[in-house]
Amino acid sequence: ARAAARVEAANRRALARRQLWERLCRCWTWTKAPVVAHTPLAATERAVPAPSRLLVVRAAGPEAPLREDQDAEGRAIHDLLSAGKLLVFTLDANAAAGGGGGGGGGGSSDVFSYRVLEPRSAPPECDGDEANTASSGSLQEAYQRWRSRYSLATGAEAWADGLCSLQDAQLERFLDALLLLDLDHADGAVVALLRLHDLPNEYAMPLRFGDLLIAWSPQRDAGFLSLSHRATCNAQSVTALHRWCSLHAATAQFTLIRDAASSSQSVNAELEFNTVYRKLFQVSRIAPGRHKGGLPSSPPRSIQAMGGGRGSYHALL
Repeated sequence: ARAAARVEAANRRALARRQLWERLCRCWTWTKAPVVAHTPLAATERAVPAPSRLLVVRAAGPEAPLREDQDAEGRAIHDLLSAGKLLVFTLDANAAAGGGGGGGGGGSSDVFSYRVLEPRSAPPECDGDEANTASSGSLQEAYQRWRSRYSLATGAEAWADGLCSLQDAQLERFLDALLLLDLDHADGAVVALLRLHDLPNEYAMPLRFGDLLIAWSPQRDAGFLSLSHRATCNAQSVTALHRWCSLHAATAQFTLIRDAASSSQSVNAELEFNTVYRKLFQVSRIAPGRHKGGLPSSPPRSIQAMGGGRGSYHALL
């Protein structure tokens, strides 16, 4: 009898260990860590399953149709960013998107709707009809037009001087985009996407692109945000949108996420152009008051108007 009791007790302990192991196996599911800084897009990132409650739809009107092919939606967003547009996303957690569209299983899905804003700055060294024509193309096409003024025989100083106009045009577009955010969403919260490019050191080097993802919430510290606005800019929603953009090839090779409540251009502000550019393209800092290769050491008037001083603007290579 004692031997039978010992066997029964051993069986109970073995069963308990097995049940504990099964529970641990169910809990040990792999999740992708959120990306909050410089993120080169790896090939393996596209293999991560899409969030089950996220779809993106263009907000063309109150009854905007939802595209079934989310890859096509991603390509459309990529083309808009390549054209220098500013995309503004809002989360509609109550929108019933159904089970289609690549959003996962059945039932309703959260919908990120977006609208397109256009910064008004023209590409560098363009005026009149040429500026109107150039502004309708992509950033790559604008760069090719600018680059056609030079050749492999161009000297380093002449190339650096040309990069001044290229960066100044990008800076103007960047500030125009922040101004649009300030004017249109001063009391709400949105997630904005804007594409930037780097400055090639040589004529033969290709142009690299990166996307700035802004969790824009000017009233986050005042306590006046609605629940829908809070849902749009919380960390989970922003991470889900970033992952969707990566999965559907909407964003460029590099992505930088910034949480901002102001468009201030003061030193080390969240959206200061120098800080954003350095972190996005991993460029080393250049000391204030100096210049490299002929780039300006003093800030443009547009920077000064937004609160930035000489120390907050550094020419970048």
